[in-house]
Amino acid sequence: MRVRPNTGRQVAALLLSLAGSAWAAPACRPATEFMPRLCPAGLPAVRQVHIERNAAASTRDAPTFSDCARFRMTPHLVRRYLRQAWRVSDDAAEHAVDRGPCEASGTLRFADGRRARWRIEQVGTATLVIGKQAPITLACPDCRFAPFGR
Repeated sequence: MRVRPNTGRQVAALLLSLAGSAWAAPACRPATEFMPRLCPAGLPAVRQVHIERNAAASTRDAPTFSDCARFRMTPHLVRRYLRQAWRVSDDAAEHAVDRGPCEASGTLRFADGRRARWRIEQVGTATLVIGKQAPITLACPDCRFAPFGR
């Protein structure tokens, strides 16, 4: 069997594909005055979404009345949010993002079989607990679709 040496075109194609794959993964976004450092969430595809609470006043905001009727999530919107959300990489993530008066929450199942609990707030932040892992704080500065109203 005769092995042919790599041609210049093959080497160039290999180098371009390697360079392209290095740029394909988005880098973390630096912190700003209004948002902590955000990194790609790297979540698997969501197979199933169950909504338990919708258009609800936040449990932290219970003493204050909030009209949350316009903050209604659907399974499609939960999936869309999770595809666009970024992981808050700050050590004090729970204190580094805004919290809103309205939220939706429930459970979901990823395509890889893992289950998670989620809570998404109207201001575009969320908490995701996958299995028994520590909560993950998410933010979605690019979620400019309803019901986020931005």
